[in-house]
Amino acid sequence: MDASRKPYPPKAIMVDLNREFGVDINYKKAWRGKEKALTSLTGTDFESYQKLPLLCYMIDKTNPDSLISLDTDAEGNFTYLFMSLGASRKGWAACRPVISVDGAHLKAKYKGTVLSACALDANRQIFPIAFGLCGRENKETWSWFFFTKLKEAIGEREDMCFVSDRNEGLISAAKENFPNVNHGHCVQHLLGNIISKYGGKKDRVTCFFNGVARAPTEQMWQYYMKLLDAEDPRIRHYSAEIGERKWARWRIERRRYSIVTSNNAETLNSIVGIAREYPIAMLVEFLRTKMQSWFQARGELANSQQSKLSPAAELVLVNLLSDSAGMIVRPCTAFTFEVIDKSCRAYAVDLAKRKCSCREFQLEDFVCVHAVAAIRNRPGLSCYDYISTYYNTSSWQETYKYGVPPLSSYSPYDAPDGIRSWVVKPPISDKRVAGRPKKKRIPSRGEFVKRQKCGRCKEQGHNQKTCNNPIPRHH
Repeated sequence: MDASRKPYPPKAIMVDLNREFGVDINYKKAWRGKEKALTSLTGTDFESYQKLPLLCYMIDKTNPDSLISLDTDAEGNFTYLFMSLGASRKGWAACRPVISVDGAHLKAKYKGTVLSACALDANRQIFPIAFGLCGRENKETWSWFFFTKLKEAIGEREDMCFVSDRNEGLISAAKENFPNVNHGHCVQHLLGNIISKYGGKKDRVTCFFNGVARAPTEQMWQYYMKLLDAEDPRIRHYSAEIGERKWARWRIERRRYSIVTSNNAETLNSIVGIAREYPIAMLVEFLRTKMQSWFQARGELANSQQSKLSPAAELVLVNLLSDSAGMIVRPCTAFTFEVIDKSCRAYAVDLAKRKCSCREFQLEDFVCVHAVAAIRNRPGLSCYDYISTYYNTSSWQETYKYGVPPLSSYSPYDAPDGIRSWVVKPPISDKRVAGRPKKKRIPSRGEFVKRQKCGRCKEQGHNQKTCNNPIPRHH
């Protein structure tokens, strides 16, 4: 069964039976037939929990350096499952040290939550680090998954930080278990809360708040905050109470590489899709095979690249080279420059320190447009020498160097008796209520954003209504 394919609803079954065999059945019979077919393929939800010990044991033995943990209570009822494959644990070292964390509800017979932690690879693709399955998304669950098992799986790195929504259990556990790791809030969730709490014109509030959240300098932050004040002055007080160091890009203490939302983890959860309706053992196997296909395809693509940077990073650099054309560059010393952009604004660039007064250079560890202009002015210098190795093709290749082996390479008959006799029962009081489960999550108000681009000056972060940039004359 492929969870990426569209579901096969009873109505489609009715149509296909009529077209192929000339048989008419009602909706209830089509639904029952589908349920029986699924049960014959996957087994019952109850039986699926009994398959977990052997499945986890086999995955662990066929994937060297993996961390897989299955926990039950004293009565044998399922509590937690954690899975971080060896390929993820080793490949994560080549990714930027920013981890997005999020949870999504399971939709099978027994309620639960699938938790995911992921990063971005050099090509800006989602890199899965770990998954956790649990009964409920509460403080104990997050603490167990996120801070005990995840720390055991990948440890800590310099400048490491997490991005998530403002889940109270996660935040409190973070302070207790990871005091040295910065924990940022998802800007997307904050925006949704602001629109739900204060209302206002959604398009304008969204545009201005995104400007506030993504502003690289205090001056730009103040500019957008004043625009927000005009919409509703209470927003400033609300954002200050949350703590601007947790979400405002210019005030974030550690580099987050423009990862200001937990959308990566949410996207990873959405990829699971219909698999969240599967019995738990089949869901675990789906996650394993999905990672297996990703690592193989991406590793093959990365190894075929000849460029210094990954395709995504190379495209960014090409656009910066185009945008830097026509800028005025005034050398000050061997590595310091004054750069005048097309809007007649001056920026100070220090290549030796990898700094620019626009602060994009420092925040991204990737050349900004002003640095590119300065480098082009100095023969012998290359933009590639001023870009972090996190964006290199070599890092991309290292990320997917370790593949996910096939499960059939280890015989289940070699499992010890303790694993084969381990009885795992479904979780207590987590049975889904009767009725048809929701297929899609209802988004919160304001839960959308596309980066604004001004149609007047062509710069990002604002629109024509709020644009104050001078437009140079074309002769």
